[in-house]
Amino acid sequence: MKKLVKLFLLFIGVAVYGQNSLSIVDGEYGLETDFSLDVNLKTDTAIKALQLDIKFDEQNFDYKSSYNLNKDRLGGSESDHVMTIKKISTSDSQTDKLRILIYSPTNKIIPTGDGKLFSADFKTRKNNWGDHTFELMSVIASKEDNTNLTLELVNGTIKILAAFFDYNGNSQTGEPDVADFGKIYKDENFSQTWQNLKNKGNDKLIISLNKNELTNFTLTKDGNPISWPIEVAPNSDYIINVAINTSKIASFEESLFLESNHSYDNDNRKGVKEFKFKAEIYNENKVIVQSNADAENNKTSKVKVSINGDENITSFQFDIIPDQRIKMVAGSAKLLKSSTDHVISSSVRTDNNGNEFLRVVSYSPTNALLSQPIGDIVEFDVRPEGIVDPGSYNLNISGVVLTNAALTNVSSSFENGSINLKTGKLGFPPPFNNVDGVETLYLGELFRNSFNEKDFTVTNYGNKLIKITGVSSDNADIAIKTTFPIEIDVNGSKKIEFNIIPSAQTPTFSSVLKLDHDGGSKQNSIKITGALKNRNILVPKNINAYKGQTNTIPISLLNSNDIKGMQFDVTVPKETKSFSWTLTAESNDDFSITEINNAKDPGLTHYVGDEINFINNS
Repeated sequence: MKKLVKLFLLFIGVAVYGQNSLSIVDGEYGLETDFSLDVNLKTDTAIKALQLDIKFDEQNFDYKSSYNLNKDRLGGSESDHVMTIKKISTSDSQTDKLRILIYSPTNKIIPTGDGKLFSADFKTRKNNWGDHTFELMSVIASKEDNTNLTLELVNGTIKILAAFFDYNGNSQTGEPDVADFGKIYKDENFSQTWQNLKNKGNDKLIISLNKNELTNFTLTKDGNPISWPIEVAPNSDYIINVAINTSKIASFEESLFLESNHSYDNDNRKGVKEFKFKAEIYNENKVIVQSNADAENNKTSKVKVSINGDENITSFQFDIIPDQRIKMVAGSAKLLKSSTDHVISSSVRTDNNGNEFLRVVSYSPTNALLSQPIGDIVEFDVRPEGIVDPGSYNLNISGVVLTNAALTNVSSSFENGSINLKTGKLGFPPPFNNVDGVETLYLGELFRNSFNEKDFTVTNYGNKLIKITGVSSDNADIAIKTTFPIEIDVNGSKKIEFNIIPSAQTPTFSSVLKLDHDGGSKQNSIKITGALKNRNILVPKNINAYKGQTNTIPISLLNSNDIKGMQFDVTVPKETKSFSWTLTAESNDDFSITEINNAKDPGLTHYVGDEINFINNS
């Protein structure tokens, strides 16, 4: 049996070009590194001269004005070939070209074969790492018959290698990178990864330890202590595990100082860099002031404070800072638990701005502990005064200290409180208008010295029944009719009636009414206005007038001004009536008027001006 043998040809990293080609050899170099750019020529036909251009990125490479012509590829010691290189600027300010000419003064040929033809010397700049193309163009290969040999052109890629240390700190100002792990519960087994040593470059990054000031933070890699220096591969992160000592309540801020082979010196990433590690170890020991504690103006109301946490407390202290319209009551703090020998004191103090606050201090002479859960522990008094608007008002807490058995402040947080002020509030709906901050009711035109009955409506916009105890006026022309006190429920309304006989000789009437009540403001003022007009008229009274009698017509005088005398004319209207009488006869002697009950031979009476018509049917 014949064995079948399979032959596999594996080409790794070998570029296969055509039979006739000109190619630039790839390469990898660091920043600011000298290197030779090699150009290979492969031909199966001899040529006598070669001209070409090489285009390159002048932002990242410098041509050093030196080169080397490889005589071995040109025929060895028999070769007298020469090479000229001239730098030609392009219209593109980012690139340059080298124009290269290779020929023999004695017309010797460039033999067939494959190999390096020449090299040109360059240096990488410290600008951008990455791949950069060197491009072959405008190639003329003259054969012996002066025709052009077509060559396959293979451009080259030069990779500039650089390590780039990237982290979250500000590279321009040099501010340190900060790894803040936040608040961590006491005795918690805390461990977290720190992924902030990054290499954005394409070369290996070496990071070395300059100084380690970490005492409460432990850094490990795969469970082992970090062995400095470390290597970070291109485009990779170096992941470190951070463990924190959580055995005691404290705030930690510690630093680690590192330096690297970061290749760029045009920013602040080069040199020694500081990395800060922060954490706050705490227990949940919280002081909470009661929210929405009901309170009323000019009355003492109680507010509670509770302690909720994990540790037993031997003493505590805090300040209550109220809204300025809430008065604190000195000495009002009271312990709500009495199973220990704790004592408590409270005093009203004044801050630098002149604002009052209540300081509460409690301790045990024997350092007895208040065991958790503590809950409501303190009650103190507040007294709102003259607050007009109902609703919520702040009671802020500050300066909180909770001392444990080790005499350490273990306070972790606090929560502000508030009172819910219950008060009535008078409001004045339309037709009232607010004019220059004063609720004003305009009554329109009023006749001077005439009697008017008026009213207005008030509404309770508060959250508690309001009682109006009286209304007074600064103008004797107004008389209040409504009987007081009156009570108005929340969102309710009531009318207040008054009479007005305006006597002022000015063009306008104005009066201020003051409403006394038990709301926060205690009194509201409103303004009543109107335009005054004179009225001086005689008014005859309507009567029933009877014929044949003297009828008296009363005439009234309505006067806004004082009257000394009067004169007037009375016009009696002329009234004409029309009558029709139908005359009939039963005989020559007896006639009847049918309109007067068919009377026989009636007599007729008419007044001057009457119109009389007879219809004679007799």
